[in-house]
Amino acid sequence: MMCCGAVLTLAALVSASGVARAEGAEAKPEASLAPVEVVGKRSPDPAVMPAKFIYKIDRIAQKHGNETVRLDFKVVGKNGGRPARGTKIEIEFDDGSEEVLDVGLDAKGLVRLPPLSVERSEHAKLITNQPKGSMGVGLELDVLAKPATLSPAVLQKTDQTLRAMVTDFKGLLPWAFRWLIPDVSGVALCQPIGEPPGHWQWANGSSRLLYLYETDQFGDEDEAAEAGDKKAAKVEKPKSQCAILSARGLPEDARLQVPASAKLGPWINGLTGRKSRS
Repeated sequence: MMCCGAVLTLAALVSASGVARAEGAEAKPEASLAPVEVVGKRSPDPAVMPAKFIYKIDRIAQKHGNETVRLDFKVVGKNGGRPARGTKIEIEFDDGSEEVLDVGLDAKGLVRLPPLSVERSEHAKLITNQPKGSMGVGLELDVLAKPATLSPAVLQKTDQTLRAMVTDFKGLLPWAFRWLIPDVSGVALCQPIGEPPGHWQWANGSSRLLYLYETDQFGDEDEAAEAGDKKAAKVEKPKSQCAILSARGLPEDARLQVPASAKLGPWINGLTGRKSRS
């Protein structure tokens, strides 16, 4: 999802493998969505990404993390909206330990994981107080650079980081499933259709951007997410035209000249958008 902060949701990336959700695709929410209180050892929700898989992804994010890209885990409620009020997540362990760790969760659903060693994370279980099948955990990749300050060097570093990160995500899966995870095309710049096209500008020249793609994953979906009505929000937002950026052949003093509404984000084949018909 490209929105404020140029964020792309990658929930489909992990669910496509069948590993993250395991048998959870069959899970259905119970009739009541009120928080439930369970005493003693609890079983994880099969519709939620397993904790040990989350920690493996988090270690990849830390390995490649730098000032260009950030990865977050995000809890989503029914219909892709924000998690239900009162949602609580804890980590228990299947090694006989009675230890219970709280998982941080802000109002927008962003997760703050308690640090665990590799060995400890193998025994971790993610436990929620919500009915099984009523929520999920997805990934968001955020390109941190802003269009006005993006240099060719930063663009190249961002592109390399995104590709390395997704390659390592694929490495978590058996060979038979890796083809299901789409590749990164690069860093995209998106802006509402109808706004003036952008270009690279430098001291002795310029180069126009080629808007070959379009998406409806653009804009601020906070209000829609809060209401849990994502579909309605997308109808109200205009489609955006997107250009995949390349630093090839650009002098170091080149800078983007684009509308203020333009956003940067990762372009993931088949997830972010599609090739323009125009």
